[in-house]
Amino acid sequence: MKTLPQATLIYLVRDGQILLGLKQKKVAAGKRSGYGGKQESGDVSMHHTAVRELFEETGEGISAEPHDMIPQAVIDFTLKNSEGNHFAMRVFIYLLEKFSGEPCDSDEMKDHQWFDVDSIPYDNMLVDNQLYLPKVLNKEYFTAEIVSEAGEVVRADFVQKTKEEIQELFSTY
Repeated sequence: MKTLPQATLIYLVRDGQILLGLKQKKVAAGKRSGYGGKQESGDVSMHHTAVRELFEETGEGISAEPHDMIPQAVIDFTLKNSEGNHFAMRVFIYLLEKFSGEPCDSDEMKDHQWFDVDSIPYDNMLVDNQLYLPKVLNKEYFTAEIVSEAGEVVRADFVQKTKEEIQELFSTY
């Protein structure tokens, strides 16, 4: 895996449901998404980045402990648009089942809703979500490289990993 800027993506799950917000900014603006963002210089680990980003994107409504973040996958995403611009990021994906509070609107996310895991609104999410999110929700461990162009996935390579291999990848950042 090549060196890319790092970010987190957290999916909150409980009672057979997943919490998704409506992104207000950046690459997924106007789409449903999990919570997360870029690692900042003050973050001591990806787990801490995940906790901070979750708190910020839920309007300081949901809090969690770093040790409750469940590492699931590392995905290198590349999104290319029709103007030739592209976005590339290494994303560390977590499941979170233990948390407190309720989401509030923030400048980054609003309209937080719980969806049954068998009724996820993939038609209002980035196109790559339907490829990797079922694997995350099934608690599979993997790395992947996903390339999308003009809203279509043009390449998706998945490599199954063990829990220990994923934990080791997360601990190096």
